[in-house]
Amino acid sequence: MVEKSRSFKKINQSALYKFNQNYFRRLNDIYIDTSAVVEYLNLAANSKDQTLLKRVPGNIQVPSDGGQASVRRTPKQITEIFRIAAETGQWEKSLTFAISLTEDLVASYIKLILRAKPLLIMTSLKGNDASVNVSLAEIIKSGTEKVVEDRVQQRVTGAIYASPEEYGKYLGALLQFEFPMPALGPYVETKARRDLIIHAGGFVNNIYLEKAKGYTQRAKTGDKISVDRIYFEESVRVMKRLANAIYKQAVKQYGDDVEIHNIIETKGI
Repeated sequence: MVEKSRSFKKINQSALYKFNQNYFRRLNDIYIDTSAVVEYLNLAANSKDQTLLKRVPGNIQVPSDGGQASVRRTPKQITEIFRIAAETGQWEKSLTFAISLTEDLVASYIKLILRAKPLLIMTSLKGNDASVNVSLAEIIKSGTEKVVEDRVQQRVTGAIYASPEEYGKYLGALLQFEFPMPALGPYVETKARRDLIIHAGGFVNNIYLEKAKGYTQRAKTGDKISVDRIYFEESVRVMKRLANAIYKQAVKQYGDDVEIHNIIETKGI
């Protein structure tokens, strides 16, 4: 965990600490919400007197392309829906939310640093300097700040979809340190699993195996993988470790940086 003290010596540390803690709070809220929903789903699915199931009408109104439609589900079907949702469904949905939250955290750090240090926009996803061609006409038409914001967004988008190696090198180049793969690798596997569930129904394919190489437990093409409570809890730990690694390095590298401070004061994180 990050330090507990609220007495900060560096000018940016308080803002960075609050940002990190707000991320933790939102991540914890996702877990609390999911746990509560799963508890009630299990209660409904396993209720012997089916009191809770009887509250679900046989004919259920659902949205349709023309407004509303009625679909029928038997108590047995409703029980199965609740059971699957409790075992994996809710955890899979919440993993998607949690990863989106973490992607936003990383993107916010990238934006903060690039806005304060526009020359770092020339740092490519390979971690090396790369020229960024901006025409005079573009600067005159959009204004310098607009050009910078456009390039910042390009870098953020590129980082999110980069390979694990490029992702780590890029963050490391911005934060001025070698990004710790023990923190990044498991997170990359978690993201790969999220993509697999959304786009392939959880069936392992070569894309997943390549992304998660070295961080998956002997999965092979065609295997069905999912997200249950145990996996989700470990994923939350993985995301918190990643957030803390970035926070600590941001404080170390930019804790007293005046340009970073000015961006925090004017635009926030």
